[in-house]
Amino acid sequence: YSSSVKLFEEMDGRDSCFFFSLLVATTLWRLASSCPSTADSDITKAIRNLLIVVAGINSTDGHKQRQVRVAIDDLKRNQLDMLRVQSEQTETIMRAVSFVQNEINTVEAKGLTASEPEENKALVEEAGARGRLLSVLLQPEQIAGQPSIRMVSKIREKVGRRIESMKNDLDKEEETAQKNSIIERKGEEMNPRDYILAMSRLSTKMSKVALPHIVTMCNELAIDLFELKGEELKLLFEDYRIASISSMYNRALNMVKRCKRVIAEKKKDDDSKAIRTVAGLSSIMSGKVPSGMSENEDNESVFDCLLHYCVKVNEIGSTCSAWCGEMERGWIWLKKKLEEGRKMEGKVDKILAESRDISILGSLKNEVKQFDLICPDRVKALTKKIDTLNHDSDDD
Repeated sequence: YSSSVKLFEEMDGRDSCFFFSLLVATTLWRLASSCPSTADSDITKAIRNLLIVVAGINSTDGHKQRQVRVAIDDLKRNQLDMLRVQSEQTETIMRAVSFVQNEINTVEAKGLTASEPEENKALVEEAGARGRLLSVLLQPEQIAGQPSIRMVSKIREKVGRRIESMKNDLDKEEETAQKNSIIERKGEEMNPRDYILAMSRLSTKMSKVALPHIVTMCNELAIDLFELKGEELKLLFEDYRIASISSMYNRALNMVKRCKRVIAEKKKDDDSKAIRTVAGLSSIMSGKVPSGMSENEDNESVFDCLLHYCVKVNEIGSTCSAWCGEMERGWIWLKKKLEEGRKMEGKVDKILAESRDISILGSLKNEVKQFDLICPDRVKALTKKIDTLNHDSDDD
């Protein structure tokens, strides 16, 4: 090497360029030769062929030129297209990485003087950004790329035991459901409708079983796995069952948001009025469909899951999931509204029992009618008492 450098220094510009090119070509040829032709990675094979072409195209060695032609033929067949796809995938990933990094930098900049609640919010936002990046890596056109393979491998390595434990719990739930189904059928073949209902109930039960594992993995990885769609979770965990049960989490959150919305906006359709009562909220808090709403399989499974999900989220204490945060805050909000409704009913019952002042009763009636929850029985009782007192006054 030292003699080559000395010779290089003694040459004029044109000769030195030629010599340097020759030195680079020789180095590349040795590098290509050191890469086994049986390399597992198709990308590695393509890079080997590129090195052979670059290093050998100007060679005066006939054997090397034959190798160059073989490498060019391999590249023309499919490797150039494969390299282009790899380049596009990497560009997509790096755009996602850049976007996520900007999100994290923004969050961290805000968090320099943040209070504890703001710091917790920042953790959730960072975990969400990582979840969205993981979602990009798990797309069909990305999953076979090296960045995706490395990321998924690291995740499985870090929480592999937790994934295995989750799968074991899902297996047990599936086995129990199969045994119960055999006992119920008593040898008879299950009709299509019963089969669909049985699978829906099984998905509901398995979503409950999987939830603690997924929330715990969010915390351990600092990645919001609830940012992933069902198919993406299926690829990550290598379990087809996750694809169907993950939809339950979105349905449950949507129902919490719906309950909050109909109360806040004082909606008056039949389903909304069923929710906007103390009895309706009490049913929701018990995991049951409010009286007046359709008690179909979907509603039963969603309300059944609401109670379980919120209890588990509260027990585990999620620090890295927006879904968990929204579920917890929504549940607390509904619980607070239920307490307010009970206080209002208690106030009405007390005044009904103690007061004969029409102005007080009338004012309370207006207050109840303006309240977020509807109390039809109390409004009716107040109206009746006011009418009775007015009638008595007319008689006097």
